Amino acid sequence: MTEHPFRPHSSHWGTFSARRTPAGLEIRPFEGDPDPSPILGNIPAALTHPARLSRPLIRRGWLERGPGPDPMRGREDFVALPWDEALDIAAAELKRLGAGPDLPAEVPGAHVFGGSYGWSSAGRFHHAQSQVHRFLNTAFGGYVASVDTYSSAAGSVILSMTFGHPISMMMERPFWSEIAGETELLLAFGGMPVRNLAVSPGGNSQHVARPSLKAAAARGCAFVSVSPLADDMDDLPGLTRLAPRPGTDAALMIAMAHVLETEELADRAYLARYTTGYDRFRAYLAGEADGTPKTPDWAAEITGIPAATIRDLARKAAQSRTHISVAYALQRAQNGEQPVWMAMVLAAMLGQGGLSGGGFSYGLASIGNVGKKKLAVPLPTLPQGRNRADDFIPVARIAELLLKPGESYTYKGETRSYADIRLVYWAGGNPFHHHQDLDNMREAFTRPDTVIVHDSVGTATTRHADIVFPVTVTAERDDIGASANDPFLIPMQKLAEPLEGPRHDYDVFAALAGRLGCGADFTEGRDAAEWQAWMYARTRDALAEQQLPAPEFEAFMAGGILELPTSDAPSRIALFHADPEAHPLETPSGRMEIFCEAVEAAGLPGHPAWLPPAEWLGADLAADHPFQLVANQPRGKLHSQLDFGAASMATKRQGRDVARMNPADAARLGIADGDVIRLWNGRGSLLAVAEPAAGIRASVVQLSTGAWYAPAELPGAGTTCVNGNPNAVTSDSGASRLSQGCAGQLSLVSVERWEGEVPPVVPQEAILPRP
Repeated sequence: MTEHPFRPHSSHWGTFSARRTPAGLEIRPFEGDPDPSPILGNIPAALTHPARLSRPLIRRGWLERGPGPDPMRGREDFVALPWDEALDIAAAELKRLGAGPDLPAEVPGAHVFGGSYGWSSAGRFHHAQSQVHRFLNTAFGGYVASVDTYSSAAGSVILSMTFGHPISMMMERPFWSEIAGETELLLAFGGMPVRNLAVSPGGNSQHVARPSLKAAAARGCAFVSVSPLADDMDDLPGLTRLAPRPGTDAALMIAMAHVLETEELADRAYLARYTTGYDRFRAYLAGEADGTPKTPDWAAEITGIPAATIRDLARKAAQSRTHISVAYALQRAQNGEQPVWMAMVLAAMLGQGGLSGGGFSYGLASIGNVGKKKLAVPLPTLPQGRNRADDFIPVARIAELLLKPGESYTYKGETRSYADIRLVYWAGGNPFHHHQDLDNMREAFTRPDTVIVHDSVGTATTRHADIVFPVTVTAERDDIGASANDPFLIPMQKLAEPLEGPRHDYDVFAALAGRLGCGADFTEGRDAAEWQAWMYARTRDALAEQQLPAPEFEAFMAGGILELPTSDAPSRIALFHADPEAHPLETPSGRMEIFCEAVEAAGLPGHPAWLPPAEWLGADLAADHPFQLVANQPRGKLHSQLDFGAASMATKRQGRDVARMNPADAARLGIADGDVIRLWNGRGSLLAVAEPAAGIRASVVQLSTGAWYAPAELPGAGTTCVNGNPNAVTSDSGASRLSQGCAGQLSLVSVERWEGEVPPVVPQEAILPRP
């Protein structure tokens, strides 16, 4: 038998090469990656798992009763149709809703939600989010879009108002080399979970976090991980772990600031030159308005961290070259803006923002390519066209959008209203993973006239669709892998021929656009390979201008991985610190805003503050639901992708997701290792497998997101996800009226040993019943 060669390819969690063998795909990590991600082990299952879809499906009730709001959506069976017939039916419905070549001035896309979260492929052409948005801009003139992310909205919004554009600001500074070489104290709020740093949108060819931390440790750097989960940071020499009550990090930082202020450790020259509004915040620290000084003793009652520990930590931070890192996890909670803003203020008080190894970062503990050198050439991207609908929602408000058309909400101080959505078109994502309060989400998905979904597998989102188009996976197509701050361009060569039935997203959209009379506008006369060559040209031209290797497109795709140049130009943070007048920040004052009038006008305190959330261990609700659920990111997969892969399945027990809790809590409740337990609150219920673990703080239960949602009606429990999806019980409330960000990381729940008959898990291939 002929041996297939290894071919380069990429994923959001790492570059690799692969070849087909009789046993399936054989994966080799990129030889230039110092710490390859174990979740590469999920990829071989992508090609042939029984969850794969092969034929277009249309919900029987939609076919028989026609489009419109329908409480049976998500509860009926599907009919398999030939491609041409399914495309004809979908095109007719799109025409009914206003799609076509001659669009009126009032864009029909104002009633279309273009759903995609962008994580389906590391390839820049077969990037489903770009594809669906380009199609909707072509066919409808636009669509209701979403802004921000489920991962980082609250923190990104507050920093955009008080510091500058947070993603680009953080992507420009090489934090990892600074930490490895010069940081003396790494103070990590939310820890530094290396499992999260495996991933970066578009790919991560070099996982540098663990080697950088080890280099810092070998140099004598000290580390403090502030998290209720011990494994949010690897064991390192010089590591101290603090486990406050979840959601109280802002109070801990505020008390540290009180120590810096009252012990004359704050850098007043730095505050005067680079910030504005410190006097207002200093009055808050002193308790001038409420009579309560924000001392370590005050914070100890809130956080559970001894006052002496807080004082010592503040003093150590002032005596060291200190880098303050804030993980995205901290702000995925009610009032999630506060710890991120407060970290900025605390770092400013230390006065080290312009020093290598000092300052603060947002996302360094959450996204793999943050903290690397920026690139010196542009990357290939697919143009999406112009969105004339000019409307958006904060991404985590999708259920409210569908349930409350015409109702008002606030975002960044602006009062907006929800559109009346008649069509949801989703490609490249699974909102029944990302979203919270999934029983409410099920109700929301009954409201549109029609829901169309592209996916390679049958998820809960396809279950709640009317029309499902089966599409290929990345291994079945050629593409270009590229990511901001990643110094390699990857020729993602096709690893296997597509299964019989699925088509590329681009081909589905081109076929629909042709039926709508706007095919030429969508394709511009190019097939997939021609588009990729067109996209590659801008990167090639930039390389050629710098007299660097710049192969022609065909040679690039047939050859090996192409190294890209990085830039040594100073970051905006460095330029600002060199001359704040010449290089002001993108804030109203041009400085870091410790007091921000725009935030105050939006209804929040004008400076960072401790704002008790509704669901924390100090709340009244804790009397009814005494456990804090921490619904963090999984270690065996990206989000819910490839949940059936080997790395993901290895994290489950009995095929079900695992909930960890403190051994003393488990013993008190009569829960043993391996027991099936029920977590519940007023929003819903789920089953998981219990694992007592000493590294979990008391009164905390940790259950990662990512299990495929499988609701069932259980006696005495009501609607219960039998697979263990924590979003069955998480809150859909926004982080605040300012950001409307996701607050799903922390919720209050009750826990009990499940005494009834244990229902079987629903395997991934059974989530969407097939004809």
